[in-house]
Amino acid sequence: MDFELDEKRTSVVVDLAALSHNLRELKKNLPESAKLAAVVKANAYGHGAVEVSRTAVESGADLLCFATVGEAREVIQAGEKAPMLVMGAPMSDSLTDIVDYGIRQCVFLPLHVLALQKIAEEKNTEALVHVKIDTGMNRLGVKTEAEFEALLATLIRCDRVTFEGMFTHFAVSDETDKAFSRAQAELFERFYQMALEKGFSPIRHACNSGAIIDMPEYAYDFVRAGIAMYGCYPSNEVFKERVNLKPVMSIYSHIAHIKTVLTGESISYGRTFIAEESMRVATVPIGYGDGFNRLLSNRGEMLVHGKRARILGRVCMDMTMIDVTDIDEAKIGDVVTVMGEDGGERISADDMADICGTISYEILLSFTPRLPRVYIHG
Repeated sequence: MDFELDEKRTSVVVDLAALSHNLRELKKNLPESAKLAAVVKANAYGHGAVEVSRTAVESGADLLCFATVGEAREVIQAGEKAPMLVMGAPMSDSLTDIVDYGIRQCVFLPLHVLALQKIAEEKNTEALVHVKIDTGMNRLGVKTEAEFEALLATLIRCDRVTFEGMFTHFAVSDETDKAFSRAQAELFERFYQMALEKGFSPIRHACNSGAIIDMPEYAYDFVRAGIAMYGCYPSNEVFKERVNLKPVMSIYSHIAHIKTVLTGESISYGRTFIAEESMRVATVPIGYGDGFNRLLSNRGEMLVHGKRARILGRVCMDMTMIDVTDIDEAKIGDVVTVMGEDGGERISADDMADICGTISYEILLSFTPRLPRVYIHG
């Protein structure tokens, strides 16, 4: 490894060069006119919002997307000046920051616009909004034409609120069958025409990672790169050959102890693993207190000297045991690859997600702040 861990326990290593590579790959699959927004909500999917935002902007991202104003505020206070959009519903206690910092805010109800108008008037400035259109997610957004008519009428009256953009979200763009996604795009187009008829000309964005890869014809003015930016494909059904993604996050730990477990002895809580023969067992200082999923108990693997070592017994809060019986060179202090590549072997977030019955997003997001983030460039 060409880096040093911040502490001799376990660290999350974030490869910013891989992040830049992924953004370039995604942009290559888009029309030249389409700009790219980097989705850095939830602490940049666990990678670290400040560092990831900085690298994304340096790599050509034109907009940073967050779920909350608090997330955006953290990045702003770290010195980032790129345009930012909060995609979550506006909260009354965050409206002043939205106006003060010039953050674009998702809106979908007239009361959102009226509240922003009031604050913008008080401060003698403007508020920038992107209208969310619900075309089939049934999560947030304007759902009917009547609702949109009411919202447009409010926007016309509120001269301090600038209707800068409108957006929607594809529910199944990462699935092979694109019929529902295309129907969503058609509905989005109808709402856009309504906005044009009222004299507005908002920018549009709809593509998430699945649509960036499989449906670039709907790139509009912007696309929103989320999971693909971090090196994971949104599903196994997308056309992966179109973009060559590199994992951005790896997890490295070390061997804290090695002991011999005799035939018939058990390992970890609940005695769920009983040795059928004498074994060499290593203890690795990572557990579910660090976000290492307990469902990996007796099922997952780690890498030691480029070889697979299966997890034995239940994952503990702070430690996990692995089988190094056939890894003769393993010794205390050796690096253990919890997630990432070692030699010709790799354990990916998708591999871990398959075992746990979840998705790569949750795996990446699960690693807690107890694990320091170490940033490297390739």
